[in-house]
Amino acid sequence: MIVKELDSFIPQDKFAKAGKEAEEQMSFYLRRAFADNRNIYVFNDLRLEYEDDAAQIDHLIVHQYGMIIIESKSVSSRVEINEHQEWTRWFKRLFEKLEKW
Repeated sequence: MIVKELDSFIPQDKFAKAGKEAEEQMSFYLRRAFADNRNIYVFNDLRLEYEDDAAQIDHLIVHQYGMIIIESKSVSSRVEINEHQEWTRWFKRLFEKLEKW
């Protein structure tokens, strides 16, 4: 069941546009997979505020066993994950180590 759809906004730069497109793609696949499922709740573009701070979750899936948070990214380069779960993103023949998951 889709509880919350994506909020509409107009991206101001190419990076925001790429990010919005990635979120829209994931939202499409989540809707296709879970729209009719009464046991799975999908929240897209969820904003949580506390005092003067805020956090944004691209997609939150809640089900009987817990929840899953999905952060949509627009990556057009190569991504590798090694045996230590370290992520490497390649960009213009260079690479950048990402967080260990």
